Amino acid sequence: MGDDTDLLDLLGDNITMTERLSSPLEFRKQFPVPYNFVETVRQGRSELENILDGKGRTAIIVGPCSIHDEEEALEYARQLKILSDRVSDKFMIIMRTYFEKPRTCLGWPGLIDDPGMDSISSAEEGYQKVWKILIGIAELGLPVQTEFLNTQTPLYIGGLVTCASIGARTSETQDFKKMASGLSMPIGFKNSVGGRVTAAINGAKVASLPNKYRGIDIFGNAAVISTKGNQYSYIILRGGDEPNYFSSDVYNAQQDLALAGLPRNVVIDCSHGNSRKDHTKQPEVFSDVMSQISSGNDRIVGVMIESNLKEGNQRIPTDKNDLQKGVSVTDACLPCEDTQEIILEEYFKDSKPKTMEYRVAV
Repeated sequence: MGDDTDLLDLLGDNITMTERLSSPLEFRKQFPVPYNFVETVRQGRSELENILDGKGRTAIIVGPCSIHDEEEALEYARQLKILSDRVSDKFMIIMRTYFEKPRTCLGWPGLIDDPGMDSISSAEEGYQKVWKILIGIAELGLPVQTEFLNTQTPLYIGGLVTCASIGARTSETQDFKKMASGLSMPIGFKNSVGGRVTAAINGAKVASLPNKYRGIDIFGNAAVISTKGNQYSYIILRGGDEPNYFSSDVYNAQQDLALAGLPRNVVIDCSHGNSRKDHTKQPEVFSDVMSQISSGNDRIVGVMIESNLKEGNQRIPTDKNDLQKGVSVTDACLPCEDTQEIILEEYFKDSKPKTMEYRVAV
């Protein structure tokens, strides 16, 4: 008969290394947050909740497919803040800040898990880099959105996040639905990779109810966590094998939400399946969605756009000095200038300005 040591050896035969992370409490003590930054997050959540309650503007969630560089992220945020201030009476601008990336097979997993883009750097370092970026954006007074791919991540960075999403690959995963039910921020569920909207609706339904799930507490201990339910869960139409942003698709999704006893709130992603993975088609999707809103569908509460300082994307080079500045290392993005232009064009549509020069001076 073996002892406990033998049992542990059997459980860990394929483990090569274990990295100890600071507990969420230890981590947050290292990086205190000024009170006015907390207010930025609190106000952002309140404003988005008003939109979800049908009382406000349209949310535009815009930013890089993924963030890999602090300086570039903050430069993008500065430009976005100027735009936000200009259109704030009609649109709530929220910066897309994705630090974890789902991989169907292989690829860079994001800034948290691989901050050095070398497959050997520390997740602790990743959380620290992410925290610095979020602090910098909060200092500008700009709300942010992210996607959670780990049930532990909200305890580390969630205090600086205005809203979040559960991705197409995880919307059907029970632990993520239950985790979302305990988040203190609005949470969107994306339809499945193939385009199945039921997956998103089921996720939003579970998230709206009290739940229990296994995770960690702020001390880093394994725990069973009980939740109240998140009353601000919604769905995100991102397309699949075919686009699903057309008015008939949106109508059907909203009918299914109503049948599930949920608010008919829908956010539409202009990228991914809705653009057929062609970033240059995002303005076409954006224009169509805005026309639907103008025509009376006020339960389309927001749109998402993948945008970066420069257009397109790039492979991660062996020598990181060869990285092109401001270019995505994951999905291809619209350039910031074009993004500003389509948003400002929509903003000025009713006021018919004398000039067609929309771009924001930086």
